[in-house]
Amino acid sequence: MDLFDRLRLALRAGVVTSRYPAELPLLQAAVRGLPEVDPDRCQRDGACVAACPTGAIELSASSWAVDAGRCVMCGVCERACPSEAIRLGSHVTLAARTPEGLVHRTELRQVMEP
Repeated sequence: MDLFDRLRLALRAGVVTSRYPAELPLLQAAVRGLPEVDPDRCQRDGACVAACPTGAIELSASSWAVDAGRCVMCGVCERACPSEAIRLGSHVTLAARTPEGLVHRTELRQVMEP
């Protein structure tokens, strides 16, 4: 096959990649997504932060955040959470314009002092 034939085949095939982020990627049902936290169940004990092998989770007094650039979607945080507030969702972030765009933050409910 000469160079002209290769070029012609490539042009006939058209676009073979997805138009991410304009279109969400087509993922298999078994694909794990990023961890998601239930703000009403989170007890802020930090077990998820300690268990995360890549340091992708950040916990503050008012929010819980996961960095999609560091998260490997292993599910260790889900298993470590004593209140079962974390589950692996279906959302996957493949790219962002800035590093901050990879951080998914969830505001936690305010803790009432006794």
